[in-house]
Parts: sequence; structure tokens; C-alpha cells
Amino acid sequence: MKMYKKIIFIIRYVYLSIGLMYKASKIRFLIILVSSIFLGILNSTIVIAYKYLIDGISFYIKHFTIDTYIFVRAVCVYSMVKLLIRVITQINDYYSFQYFNELDKFFTINISKKISRLKMESFDNSKTYNLIQMVYKDSTSKNKMMLDIVMDMIRNLITMVSVSYIIIKFSMLCFFVCIVSSILNIINEFDALEKLYNEYNKQIESIRYIEILKSILTKYNWIVETKVYSSVKILIGKMTIIYDNNLKNNKSIKSKYFKRSICISVLEEITNTVNIILIILRCSKLKISIGSAIMYFQTMELVRQSLTNLFSSVESSYESCLYIEKYFDLMNLKESNEGTVNLNRKVEQITFENVSFRYPNSNKFALKNFNYTFKIGKNYGIIGLNGSGKTTLTKLILGMYDPTEGEIKVDGVLINNVNKNNYYKYFDTVHQDFIKYPFSLRENISIGSSHSGEYELISDNGINEILSQINIYNNEKDKLNFDYDNVLDKSVAGGIELSGGEWQKVAIARALYNRSEILLLDEPTSSIDSLTEENIFNLINKNNGEIMNIIISHRLRNLVKVDEIILLDHGVMVASGSHQTLLKNELYKKLYNSQDYNILNDIKN
Repeated sequence: MKMYKKIIFIIRYVYLSIGLMYKASKIRFLIILVSSIFLGILNSTIVIAYKYLIDGISFYIKHFTIDTYIFVRAVCVYSMVKLLIRVITQINDYYSFQYFNELDKFFTINISKKISRLKMESFDNSKTYNLIQMVYKDSTSKNKMMLDIVMDMIRNLITMVSVSYIIIKFSMLCFFVCIVSSILNIINEFDALEKLYNEYNKQIESIRYIEILKSILTKYNWIVETKVYSSVKILIGKMTIIYDNNLKNNKSIKSKYFKRSICISVLEEITNTVNIILIILRCSKLKISIGSAIMYFQTMELVRQSLTNLFSSVESSYESCLYIEKYFDLMNLKESNEGTVNLNRKVEQITFENVSFRYPNSNKFALKNFNYTFKIGKNYGIIGLNGSGKTTLTKLILGMYDPTEGEIKVDGVLINNVNKNNYYKYFDTVHQDFIKYPFSLRENISIGSSHSGEYELISDNGINEILSQINIYNNEKDKLNFDYDNVLDKSVAGGIELSGGEWQKVAIARALYNRSEILLLDEPTSSIDSLTEENIFNLINKNNGEIMNIIISHRLRNLVKVDEIILLDHGVMVASGSHQTLLKNELYKKLYNSQDYNILNDIKN
């Protein structure tokens, strides 16, 4: 990127970043801004106050007499300025500490909300995960850095402008040498930062992969397997290869600019030495006071330091801008079509009209020419071999994806036009990979009523009732021996760990607690014992005519009582009807008989 384009890029994203920082906490941001401006002014004022103090001391040493009024005034002004700098710095630090917490909260909430609104297809692209990883990891820290940078730029700019007049009036040549020595370094750093950032962009997927590998070592239920197979060695080996490769690439970039930086540092010190000589010669020629001479030395150093810091801030802001750009890239990703039509009455039917669907970046249809109407008051079973399109069908029912071809209608309204937040209120779901919230049991169940983003905590009696309905314990001895407010996560202090089957029962309890009109279950009992499983399906199949149950299960015996079964094969509906009707279908009969044989064989053994 050419230098002028970099400057435009920095100005654009510094401006956008300041807007975000202002929104995060307006009052604190303004206090930090005003205090930074005052610090910039006071940094130059202290130099002038120091001059008069030194001149007073020098006059006393030379003449053994002193102008009391002038000397006391110089001491008071100097002390007051020093005190003001300390007080304002403390105020700045105090509000900065508070502000950083607000900034962290602001970005975490904004990013989380954006992710929740992304189109489902965005998560079929690894680039989305890379972007989220980078933004979640870096956006807050880089905006904190940007705040420090902006305030430093303000302080240094004010300081430099206010003291530049003094040094320019004294010697234009000295001022010019100060600027040249500072500019050399920034050109080198700009180029290095861009190269390192581009390398980081290339490495982000491997960095994300390392985080995935690390998480394996801290999952309570996975610890046993890592010990049995000694897979920790394999994980460490994979992480080591990635780290070494990333280090090698970063080192090659750093080494190139390291040599150049040394040369520039040497040149910078030479120019500083030249400047010192110029000031000494100028002071001798003008026969100025010691205080004035010290002031010129200080102003020269302040100009050089302020300019170096200013350029360094610009350089650092460029680095931060590169990361903040990713935040805006995430914010600009397409969101789900929320729709505008609210369903103000219960859903009567969901109709698929010649629907075909394929996932992004795939040429293969996951569902082909699907025509069907799901009606309220009925229980449906969806079966098929792995990869037949069962889970895809449930995602389309929920409106997570738009069909590639055909139309899906909810009571005659195109699903694209239906407000999704309103639509989801009609659903309760249990998926294969349901969420094990690191909350208490009470919260894990209560969240089933949180369609509006808020929920009322279920009582102990309510928990006992719903758990007894789904038979989470078979008798009094098996009752849960922990507080319902204990966190269900072993890694949390006082937390507990549930078995896979117990977690699945909690997920089912969550879905049944609210009992919306449509219950959508995808392999809901895969980890549950057969007795509890039978009890749960008997409970689900008690349809009062006002609800719709849609169930995916590989265990066909669980679906024999449903009203209609849909048989999918390679994305195509090959048959539908009751269990008795489908027994005439060769594939269904084969699937059913194979499971029936296994059950009988288990009983005999």
C-alpha cells in the first residue's frame, strides 16, 4: 500500500474507531479527551516555568542576591504545573480504567449480537470463523490501544506545536534536524507492520486450529480418552509444528527490518548530536542565560520526542486500523432476512413446494424436489440413512437457510417474509449437538422459555415435575443429589458434571418446559437408556391436536406410533405414510427389520 493510501486508510479508521469509542461510554471518553488536551498544554508550560526557576537560581549563584517576588512566583508556578500534571494524569488513569471495562463490554455485546444475526450460510465458510476469531480476540484490545494512541497523538501534537514556536524562533536549522531524525524511523516501521499484519492474516486459520487443539485438553469428558491414547503427545506435536512454522515466517520478516532499524537508530543519534552542537554554538553566540539554554535543550528534546511519539502513534494506529477494519468487515456481513410478517395466531401448516437445497460451495443437492405439508395436530417421523437430508430438512423448516429452488410457506406466507424472531416462538427444539450451557440446572431448563431473550426461573417444584415426566431418574434413590443452582460444569468452582444421557434429558426438559406449538427433535434420545427413551416418546406422542411434533430418529421403533413417517434417500423423499403403509417399501422394511433383529438378538443374549 502506497504511503498516501496508508494515510487515508488511517484517517478513515481512526475516525470510525473514535465514533465507536464515543458510543461505548460518552462521558468517560470526553473526560479522557479533555484531560489529554490539558496534559499536552501543561507539558509545554512546564518547560517555560522551569526556565524561570533555573534563571532565578543562576542569578542568585552569580550575584548572591535574589528578586524574592520573581523567584517565589517561578517556584509556585513550577510546583503548580507539576501538581496539575500529576492530578490530571491520575484523573485520566482513573477514568481510563473504568472506560476500558465499558469498551470491552461494548464490543463483546456488539460482536455477539452481530454473530447471532448472521445468515446460516456464513457459517459454512471457514473465512467467517477466521474473521470472528480475529475480531473476538483483537477488536477490544486494538480499540483500547487506539484510545491510548489517539490521546497520545493529541497530547504530543499539542506539546509539539506549543514548543515548536520556541525552537523555531531560536533556530530553524535545529527544528529541521529534529524532524528529519524522527521521520526516518517511521518509514521503516510502516513497511514492517504491514508485512507482519499480512503474515498474521495468513496464520489466523492455523492460530484458530491451535485454540481448537487446546480446548481438547480442558474438556472434562475428553480427558479420559486423551490419557488412554496418550493423544496429548499428538496434540503437542501438531501445535509445535504450527508454532515453529509461524515463528519462522515472522522471524524472516523481523530480521530484515531489525538490521534496517539499527542503521536508522545510529543515524538518529548522529542527528541528535549535531543538534546539541548547534544549540551550544547558538547559545554562545547569543550569550543567553543558563535557564534559556536549558529551555532550548528541553524544547529540542520535547519536539524530537513528541514528533517521534506522534509518528509512533500514527504507526501504531495503522496496525490497530488493520485489525479494526476486520471488525467492520464482520459488521458488514449479510444478516439473516428477518422478514416483516408477524404470525399473530398459531401456525396451522408448513408447506414445501418443489423445494431443492444445496449448501454453499457445494454442487450436490442435500434435498431434491421435496413436496410436503406439515400440519398442526400431527406427529411426524423423518428417517433415512446418514446423509439422506434429514437434518437439512429441519433447518429449512426453521428458516435457517433459503431454499435453492422452490418455496416454503407458513400458512400461505413465504417463509422469507416471516419475522424470524416471531416465528421461532412457535418452536422448541432438541438437536444432536445441543448446547450444554455452563449454567445451573434451573437456568438450563428455564432458558427454554427465553424466546424473547428473557426468562423466568423455574421453581424447584417445576423442575421436579418436568424431570419426573421424562424420567430423568428411575426411582427415589436415583434422584439428583445436588442443588439445582449448582453450575453444570466441572471446570467452574463448585460445579458438577452430568453424564451424556443426563445432559440429553436436560435438553429435552428444556424443550418441554415451554411447550410451544411445534416440537422439533433431531435424535433426541441417542444417549438415553431404552426405558427412559420409551417413556419420553410416549409423552411426546400424546398429541392433543393443538401441537406438531417432528422427530428424527434412527431407532424406528420410536416412530411406529407417529401419524406419518417421511423416508428420505440421498435427499429425495422416496415414501411417506404410516408405519404399516411404509412396511410395503423395500428400503423402510429393510431398515426396520434390521433393527428389529438386533433388538431381539440383544434380548436373547
